[in-house]
Amino acid sequence: MCSDVACICMLLAFKLVSTMKDRDKVKALLREAGLRATGPRLAVYMAVAKEGRPVSHSQLVKQMAGQDLDSATVYRNLVRLTEVGLLKVVSRANGMARYANSSADAQHGHGHEHAHFVCSDCDTISCLPEDALPKPKVEGRWSESLAAAQMVVQGTCPDCLS
Repeated sequence: MCSDVACICMLLAFKLVSTMKDRDKVKALLREAGLRATGPRLAVYMAVAKEGRPVSHSQLVKQMAGQDLDSATVYRNLVRLTEVGLLKVVSRANGMARYANSSADAQHGHGHEHAHFVCSDCDTISCLPEDALPKPKVEGRWSESLAAAQMVVQGTCPDCLS
């Protein structure tokens, strides 16, 4: 589970999609992005938002096992939702893409630019508070070149330690 400060933007995204009324908002969001609001696409978007932390394709497939969606359908929808900017890859820790809801970032004025913690035991990834690690700062000739950075910290999460 995320710490009380971590993943606030993700938890707010969960609240966005937690009621049937909000399901209509998600359908409208998909349509605004130029996508058809298909059942699988809606389910994938909502599952990422509900997760409350960055989530991988394989984690989503397990989470959505009862929804009769195959792995390829989940993957294609993750890719498509990412292409139109509704989801974004926020970490590639251990070579695995992990997705988060982009609209939560936009609502809160940041681009998910904070460190992530990868648990060596359970392989979950959690957002760390923005002030947990210093942000990269480059001066001189590289100062205008830096567009983004991903910081990953590894260890054993508090849930696995207890």
